[in-house]
Amino acid sequence: MVVRRAFLILAGVVLAGTALAEPQRPRAVIELFTSQGCSSCPPADRLLGEYARDPTLIALTYPVQIWDYLGWRDTLATPENTRRQKGYARARADRQVYTPQAVVNGAFHVVGSDRVQIDERCNRSAGTAAFPLGITLDRVGDRLTVSTVGTVPGGDTRLILAVVERERTIPVTSGENRGVSITYHNVVRELRDLGPWTGAEAREIPWPAGSDTVAVMVQSWVTGMGPTAILGAAMLR
Repeated sequence: MVVRRAFLILAGVVLAGTALAEPQRPRAVIELFTSQGCSSCPPADRLLGEYARDPTLIALTYPVQIWDYLGWRDTLATPENTRRQKGYARARADRQVYTPQAVVNGAFHVVGSDRVQIDERCNRSAGTAAFPLGITLDRVGDRLTVSTVGTVPGGDTRLILAVVERERTIPVTSGENRGVSITYHNVVRELRDLGPWTGAEAREIPWPAGSDTVAVMVQSWVTGMGPTAILGAAMLR
């Protein structure tokens, strides 16, 4: 039997594996939208790898399809990842879709290789109640239980599950990155919208077969457009 836990309470996080971890205050959720066909992306991919090793952050890689026509089809990209990036742009009403693009806490976007700007956004989050909800993840065998602590605001609030592969190295043989091998960290291989979330009760879901780990986000949604502010997040390490 496998038992693993991650506990995020209000603005703090507990990430537990086989041993009990001390509570930590998360600074932000960083979502990097990237493409194997983008010559500007490898520096951002390396930076995301650094953020992925920081226990105060949840850092996720979303390979997207937007440059597949330039001579190399991204082997990790999914339609769900691509729709998420475009949905963010619609919800922000700026329609800015590019790579590498980092979205911080679902609310702010910056160039994904710009460490100064990303750190600034993360540090701003650390000084505010960026995550009004706490999320508890409990895995027992092939079941995952999700519950929250805190008040869910009104409006469309969704529970999003990201199925994550911890690391994957891809040799690119054509296109802008021809001859380069790129290592990706915390790669989102599948996104599942688990529906509206009121926080009234815990929800038990099947553990995604064959997955390395998962991240869960409770997120505000602009109905008919896309995702916006992340209200709480947790990840099994």
